[in-house]
Amino acid sequence: MEPAARVYASGRTPTRRVTTRSGFVLEGTPQHPVRVATPDGPQWKRLDQLSPGTPVAIARGTDVWGSERHRTTWTPDANADRRRRMEARVGRPHTALAGALGRPPAAVEPRTAYCSMPKITASPTPEQTVQRLGLPLADGRIVEGAEQPWSRIPPTEQPRSTVGQRELTLDPDLAYLLGALVGDGRFVRGARSPAFVITCDEPAMQTTLRRIGRRVFGRTPTVQTSRSKAPRLCFGQNVGKACRAFGMTEAGAREKEIPSTVLTSPRDVAVGFLQGLFDADGHARSSGGVELGTRSRELARQVQLALANLGIVAHRTTKECAGAPFQKLYVGGRDALRFYDEVGFRLQHKQAQRAALEEKQHDTLRSPSDPRIFWDRVGAVEEDEAETFDFVVPGTHSFVGNGFYNHNTTLAHIVAEEMGANIVTTSGPVLEKPAALSGVLTNLEAGDVLFIDEIHRLASVVEEYLYSAMEDYRIDIVIDSGPNSRTVQVKLKPFTLVGATTRKGLLTAPLRARFGIDLRFDYYPAKVLQQIVERSAGILDVDVTDEGAFEIARRSRGTPRVANRLLRRTRDFAEVEGEGTITETIADHALGALDVDEEGLDDMDARILLTLIENFGGGPTGLNNLAVSVGEESGTIEEVYEPYLIQEGFLERTPRGRVAAPRAYRHFDITPPEEQDLFGG
Repeated sequence: MEPAARVYASGRTPTRRVTTRSGFVLEGTPQHPVRVATPDGPQWKRLDQLSPGTPVAIARGTDVWGSERHRTTWTPDANADRRRRMEARVGRPHTALAGALGRPPAAVEPRTAYCSMPKITASPTPEQTVQRLGLPLADGRIVEGAEQPWSRIPPTEQPRSTVGQRELTLDPDLAYLLGALVGDGRFVRGARSPAFVITCDEPAMQTTLRRIGRRVFGRTPTVQTSRSKAPRLCFGQNVGKACRAFGMTEAGAREKEIPSTVLTSPRDVAVGFLQGLFDADGHARSSGGVELGTRSRELARQVQLALANLGIVAHRTTKECAGAPFQKLYVGGRDALRFYDEVGFRLQHKQAQRAALEEKQHDTLRSPSDPRIFWDRVGAVEEDEAETFDFVVPGTHSFVGNGFYNHNTTLAHIVAEEMGANIVTTSGPVLEKPAALSGVLTNLEAGDVLFIDEIHRLASVVEEYLYSAMEDYRIDIVIDSGPNSRTVQVKLKPFTLVGATTRKGLLTAPLRARFGIDLRFDYYPAKVLQQIVERSAGILDVDVTDEGAFEIARRSRGTPRVANRLLRRTRDFAEVEGEGTITETIADHALGALDVDEEGLDDMDARILLTLIENFGGGPTGLNNLAVSVGEESGTIEEVYEPYLIQEGFLERTPRGRVAAPRAYRHFDITPPEEQDLFGG
């Protein structure tokens, strides 16, 4: 695990809410990238580039849990506990007073000392306790009572309200009780609050809950039965106080959640909670599938994510029940088998349904993709607005959030981190109107970094609005309209603007000229990419030789993203056809099978060059002609494939069109056409 280095509040911004077909939900800024599947392998795509049907990566089996064992202090309230507590609070001060006064204390003196405790009012109980214990008392009519008798008692012997308290630890059994309470329980309202009841008609579960109550709290809950209602286990107020200390609330059915203490606890505690929840409110089908129903949308999402953390994919759906939305989680197939093995029911008749899955044939071809990823398709993408936050993971720049694989790397974050400044991120398409830009600018603090992605897509009126902000740190705002309109100049706090674009030629000259620094990312040399491959191999826990890493690096088109993608695919070959180590031979074999040749050209690169040579005589030909011939969008060829082919000398872009360079002919071992002599006969 890797900690976040910085967290930034980005304010209220437009967002995209992505919901997958299995019910996983992620809301973020439009430019926030997530991992998706493409014909070229996994890539990062922004939320505003997703559409229904796009396969997105959902993390499964990350097995990341809290390390803290949550504890709280609790005061037992059984009769014997109360009696022992009173004896300790009265007996020790009585002994201390007798030693300090040189005589037995009068009745009023231990009573006064006892009542000096915080939250204790006048009470005859101390005197009665002294008499019950048979402790000597002086006759108050004969001896002169001491003033402020509590001052005669050493601090170590003074009565304390904490006497008799003990520590409770949130362990799997107590978590099971909390899960059952969330699943089929409720807190009692009124004078008996926070006592609670759990509806339970399972004798085995009643026995388990009564055992937990006796072991943890020293009190066995009673079972309340009636002819018209299901049996209920009744837990007292003091047990309810302990449960509330561990995060339980008196929420109704629609607001129930997993307590935060469970979410931040070790794995065994989370499993114990899920067992209690599913025993109380879950169902094991005769086919072996596992279901959970709840009216709480948040609870359903939390359980879905907790199961995914255990490597179990649960599909969440919403339906109407009695005129209100009802959430349903379903786990089937191999995921159900994993549920029975990793979580399971404590109720044996439910756990026995696992046998139905064992009888089925599951020896089907397993996906060659990473088993830690569940590829789920996008079901819907909605526009919204919310308070957003950004944080930096400095090493991998990636993290899992709400089940999705997320990415957070930008040059702007590096600039902001080096400057020790806050960063606000947005994008050109989002800033549709000057009012949107003015809202962003006026909320910037001194020294903030404003990052605008896809800056070439700013509307012209918004771009002109930015000029005065960049030059003079001010903007002009028009107030009112018609004859009453007037311009107000608003001063801005000094900030740093970082713009990013892949289409620099589309930036207008005035905007481009106002940037003080113009930087360009070049392709990475093979030696640098080799270091990236070796570091990524360490993260993936795969062995790679120096020669194997270099072989992958030199065929990666000078791009870290491509290098990491090829590393993952080469790892699969090493595990299946080798001994788990990526050597130069394994890398060469794997990349050849993936149609990545010695120069790093893939199938589409080769198709573009060969089409240009064989169909158009090496060129020149127009981009649209070439795109139609190879079956690819012209924009994709221009932005994805051409830059590398041109830089490496395989392709030339001329005023008359695209031309195959001599290196392309040599690469494919094709004789180039003879150059025509313009002055020959």
